[in-house]
Amino acid sequence: IYKAHESLSKYYEIQGETEKFIEHFKKYFTYKEEYFSEKNKQKLKGVEMQISISQMEKEKELLSIKNKQLEAQSNDLVVLSDLGKEIISQLSVENINKTVYEIINNIMDVAGFGIGVVSEDKKQIVFPGYIENNEILPSSGYDLEDNDRLASVCFNKQIDIIINDYALDAGKYVKKHLEATVGGDVQSIIYLPLKIADRKIGVMTVQSFNINAYSEYQVNLVKNLAVYCAIAIENATSYEKLEERVHERTMEIQRSHENTRLLGSIGQQIISSVDFDAIFKNLHQNVSQLMNADCFGVRIFHPDKNEIEYRYEMEKGERLDSLFVSMDNIDNFSVWCVTNKQEIFINDNLNEYQKYTKKIVVPSGDMPSSLIFCPMMIGERIVGVITVQSFEKFAYKPLHIDILKTLGTYTAIALENANLVENLEDKVKERTSEVVKQKEIIEETNKHITDSIKYAKRIQEAFLPSEQSISEHLKNAFILYKPKDIVSGDFYWIERKGNKILFAVVDCTGHGVPGAFMSIIGFNGLNQIVNEYNYTRPADILTHLNKSISNTLRQHVEDSKIRDGMDVAICSIDLENNKLEFAGAFSPLFILRNNEVLKFKGDKHPIGNFVGVEEYEFTNNEIDLLPEDKIYIFSDGFVDQFGGPNGKKLKYNYFRQLLLDNHKKPMPEQKEKINEFFEAWRSGFEQIDDVCIIGVAV
Repeated sequence: IYKAHESLSKYYEIQGETEKFIEHFKKYFTYKEEYFSEKNKQKLKGVEMQISISQMEKEKELLSIKNKQLEAQSNDLVVLSDLGKEIISQLSVENINKTVYEIINNIMDVAGFGIGVVSEDKKQIVFPGYIENNEILPSSGYDLEDNDRLASVCFNKQIDIIINDYALDAGKYVKKHLEATVGGDVQSIIYLPLKIADRKIGVMTVQSFNINAYSEYQVNLVKNLAVYCAIAIENATSYEKLEERVHERTMEIQRSHENTRLLGSIGQQIISSVDFDAIFKNLHQNVSQLMNADCFGVRIFHPDKNEIEYRYEMEKGERLDSLFVSMDNIDNFSVWCVTNKQEIFINDNLNEYQKYTKKIVVPSGDMPSSLIFCPMMIGERIVGVITVQSFEKFAYKPLHIDILKTLGTYTAIALENANLVENLEDKVKERTSEVVKQKEIIEETNKHITDSIKYAKRIQEAFLPSEQSISEHLKNAFILYKPKDIVSGDFYWIERKGNKILFAVVDCTGHGVPGAFMSIIGFNGLNQIVNEYNYTRPADILTHLNKSISNTLRQHVEDSKIRDGMDVAICSIDLENNKLEFAGAFSPLFILRNNEVLKFKGDKHPIGNFVGVEEYEFTNNEIDLLPEDKIYIFSDGFVDQFGGPNGKKLKYNYFRQLLLDNHKKPMPEQKEKINEFFEAWRSGFEQIDDVCIIGVAV
């Protein structure tokens, strides 16, 4: 036993594990003492004491080394964490490349550094800006199938490549030496694969012109940085795809608009004919354009017979024979839909049918996997069921229910009209008369609503500052005010208190009538805070306006259903001292000075809107004005407008450039140029929001 502990103590001594070495060393002597006689113990005692003293010195030395290693590792972890945060904050491969190079170049010999990103369409590893001796080289790439390129080998095999002498070690990874596409020939090379989970992203390489340039410690450090680098590239890729997602969302909206237009056209076709056989054929064709329609049916409910008639059925492009299903068949989806007057939405029939029936019943044809059933109603009376079905799983989205419900309404009217024609001509006339009356009622109602809104517009215009009032307070200024609808959720406000002129642009939640209601609350709140409470400091005004809106709308109540509010930019010009004070609630301030746009951000807090933030204190910005300064505050309706050649949002870059191009012109001419640009940009597109801009020249 003592020999086993002797071997173990030697092993752990070599491994540098001091605690285990001491443990087995002590056991070695314990068992050895038991084995030998008392006389032998005495002879060995002197030797053991020497060994013990020697071992203690070794332990002390090992503990000292271990302590230094732990301290170094602890410091490295802290530094790596900070460096990692800096790396993952970059949002482009070029910036990540530059940041990581600067970090590594401070701690080791880095003649060359690069990040290679996989380009699936080109089947290459692309290095967008390899850096050698602080110089960014032209972009280069290697074919993924080129097995004599270290970058391709590292990526394809997902292995770490560590070379400290190219002439001796390169053959472990590639069969032949190839000239570098860019940069010089190096001697020490590190290639590391970059991946997130199991998804391969690219490679990272560190290179030196010197042999044996990298220690094991430095290699491990680079590996740790590679993890952060992979995360940063993933973030950068997501950021680059953001604009594509915005475009996709825009296309979805356009498709939705097109679907609405198509549904209106289909509806007109359906209700304009009394020949339902012809209607059904066109209806099936139109539904097939909007969704998968392997099976399509319009089923008629006969309450007098307590049956559902499968009169109009299509499957795989073929018309099926009619049949009847009793309402007593409770496992039939159509029976369930009629009985409950509710929709059925299934995307995996075998696993979802239990929501509606105890078993699957298919009266005719093959069993579908995805199904939608919608009851066809006229008022509270159910006429039948309209259904669309697919043999594919997960063929439908909730949007398709809305489409089918709309078509079901049109179809119910068409069936009703067809039945009236089939039975009595007088009923057709009666129904036609009813439809005409409903149309007249709707038109009359719409007229009353429109008239009321137009009157509301006159009320809103009455409380906004007049042109005379504006010119009295701001002699060299313009206001561009373009409501989206008849009434607006944006408004402007101007007031004078002593030697200070206060002006604001306010963007209330929504537009149209809801926004107009909010604008009245906001306008009155500003007047009360400034004229009754005598606040002139912009931050104080916003802080009290926030409290006022929250109290007015009772937003401090946890179960309040009102989450409306407003974004505000408010300024105060001190005429005597030529100073500007600004505060913003999700709204910025632009100052044009010396052909440069100076941006002052507002707080990232709206006015009202959120429970529990009515005590928020807004930030006050104080700015010394210079001659020729131009001041601009605005709502987001201008920069959010879709248009241009690609139908995209205008965004702030175009707006900044527009101001730079025109800021030296007189203020009235600036207003004209900005308005002309906006109308040209949105040509062919609907205005999506209210627009309000105030420009002031110092």
